[in-house]
Amino acid sequence: MYFYLSKLLKPIILPFNFIIFFIILCLILRKLRRYIYFPIFILILISVFPIGNFLNYHFLSKEFYGQNKKNFDSILILGGDERRIIHGLALWSSNKNTKIIFAGGTSYLFPNEKLKENSETNKFYKLVGQLIEKDKIIILDNTRNTLENIIAYKKNNKKHNFKQTIVVSNSWHYKRVLKIADSQNLNLIAYKWPRGQNLTSIQNYQNLDFANNINDFNLFVKELLGLIAIVIFAI
Repeated sequence: MYFYLSKLLKPIILPFNFIIFFIILCLILRKLRRYIYFPIFILILISVFPIGNFLNYHFLSKEFYGQNKKNFDSILILGGDERRIIHGLALWSSNKNTKIIFAGGTSYLFPNEKLKENSETNKFYKLVGQLIEKDKIIILDNTRNTLENIIAYKKNNKKHNFKQTIVVSNSWHYKRVLKIADSQNLNLIAYKWPRGQNLTSIQNYQNLDFANNINDFNLFVKELLGLIAIVIFAI
C-alpha cells in the first residue's frame, strides 16, 4: 500500500509539478487569475536560487561527510544511483574480507520483462563485472523502494547475523534510511562521503542552473515528505 501511494502521489506533490498545475488552473479559472503571480514568483525563486541545494546540505546531508569506520563486516549498497555502487566498491576494496549486500530491484509500478532488464541488479552486475568473487556478494533484488530494501536486509541478516554493516546511499538519503532502520531495530552505519563529493551537487552560487536548482528543491521536499510518511504510517 505504501509503495503504490508513494508512486501515485509523487507526480502531484513534487513542488515543480504542483506549481505548474496551479498556474494552469489560474489560467483556466478566471476567479484564480489574481493569484497567478504567487506560483510564478515561487517558481522563479526556486529555479534562480539554489534554495533546494542549501536545504539538502544543511538539513539532510551535512553530517554524512568525513572518515569512515574501518571495522565492519558487511556493506549494504542501496540501489537507485550508480555512484552508490562505485563508492561501495571503493569501501569494499579497503576491507576485502567483507560481504557486499546489494538491495535493489525495480521501482516501476507495472514492470514488464523489458523494464526488468534495466533493473538495479543488472546495473550492479554491469559495474561489478568480474571484480568481486560471487561468494562475497548477496543480492536482494525483490525490492522496490527504501523500505523494502531495509526489510529485505533484516530478513537476510537473520541467516548471516552481520554485526557492523555500513549502508551506502546518497548523503541526502541517509536520514530516511536510518529512520527506517531504527524502526526495524537495526543499527546500520551510514557511509561517510568524502568531502568535496556532495551528491546534491553543491555548486558555485553564481552559476545559474535552473533545472538543477528545481531538481534539488524537489529532492528536498520528497525526502521531507518521506520522513513524515515514516511517522504517519508508523513504519
